[in-house]
Amino acid sequence: MTRQNRKKTAATEIRRAQQAMLAADALAKGGLYNDATSRAYYAVFHAANALLTRIDVHPRTHRGVESLLAEHFIVPGRLAEEHLRRFSQVQEQRNIADYGADRDITAEQMTVILADARAFLDAALELQASLSD
Repeated sequence: MTRQNRKKTAATEIRRAQQAMLAADALAKGGLYNDATSRAYYAVFHAANALLTRIDVHPRTHRGVESLLAEHFIVPGRLAEEHLRRFSQVQEQRNIADYGADRDITAEQMTVILADARAFLDAALELQASLSD
């Protein structure tokens, strides 16, 4: 992938992350916490993909995004470890929301999920802006 294509693809991922965050907020306000959790996860997922795309790293799985995020951004100190924790927790809650037939996300959990997703997205946006071409 060329540098120009990486920048364009990363910009698309950021746009998708921001849209997913807006959707998560709207769904949460409507009391649809499971759906809001899924959209919050996709906000962090797309934001993480944007970072990885900028450095020409292309994960094949959702777990691969988490692993490569750690390898390329957490371990070298480019992104604080707390953001990997946030990514992981939102991903775990998304699995409960989407696949946990006997559990639903509560309003209290939703507050934490949205805060974690926003913090991750903000950090990713800041880091994305600082990445050199």
